[in-house]
Amino acid sequence: MNDYTTVQQTINVNPVTGILNLLSIVGLWKIFEDNGQKGWKSIIPFYADVIFGRTCDEESLGKKLAISKAILTLFALAFVFFFVFLIASTQSSAAFEITEEYLTQIENNPELFVQNNPAIASGSPFSPMFMLILSLGFIVSTIVSLVYYIKLHYRFTLFNNAPGWWIAVWIFIPSIAYIYFAFIHNNYNIPGITERGNN
Repeated sequence: MNDYTTVQQTINVNPVTGILNLLSIVGLWKIFEDNGQKGWKSIIPFYADVIFGRTCDEESLGKKLAISKAILTLFALAFVFFFVFLIASTQSSAAFEITEEYLTQIENNPELFVQNNPAIASGSPFSPMFMLILSLGFIVSTIVSLVYYIKLHYRFTLFNNAPGWWIAVWIFIPSIAYIYFAFIHNNYNIPGITERGNN
């Protein structure tokens, strides 16, 4: 696959992703407003999860999801910083040249990268052990966030008298689920739902 094909695929995918994200925002905004909440709260990271939980009497679950996602974000940022630091350190080293052959050697012998890169040498804060801890933290926080996400959206689905299989849509195509519950299956006229306040 050449670079031109890759660029074409990127251009073709990004508008679809943007449209799906926009649908999610529109749907969540409508859900919030129909539940007596301010629509703009739907665009605030983490806090939106808390408010979403409030719409189905699961605010505590929404808080757990928000916290787990915040921790996951921190691990993701740490990963970005870690790899940027490694790349910068590798490029600044004149001991070797990064070539396709060298990258192939790394795949077959990962220890070669450790030996040639002072940033992850023994005793450095960016050691293999640090990377292992970072990886485990990222994996665990991802699993925890996914569990809370599934539990919260499953409760929301049942709370609105929809079949439980909608959780599959929440997982794989959440934008469709947001639009469905916002404009089609909006049982927000249940007594008491719109009287929860705007905090």
